Amino acid sequence: MRIKLSTTVFNRLEKLIILGGYKVRFEKGKFNSGQCILEQRKLIVINRFLDVEGKIRAIVELLPSLNIEDSEFSKKDKDFLKELHHQLTSQDLFSQLEDSKNNE
Repeated sequence: MRIKLSTTVFNRLEKLIILGGYKVRFEKGKFNSGQCILEQRKLIVINRFLDVEGKIRAIVELLPSLNIEDSEFSKKDKDFLKELHHQLTSQDLFSQLEDSKNNE
């Protein structure tokens, strides 16, 4: 199933990130990759000048490096995140999350 990168998808993704314990802000600045993360504050800063697809891609790029407790997500939420991440990166999100937790 192909997920259309729309405002609705972006809003759902943002809500899941917030549910995972992070805050999301949209700011202007000098971003090399469209986003940055402040781990100590659990804050993700996204370049506000990106279009919706760029904002989705910026968040999806960060997912494997975030310390999100996926037990907060329903099966439907996990399936959505997994499919979106796989669509944009051709990689399995939750195996990457497990790998990053094991490397800490």
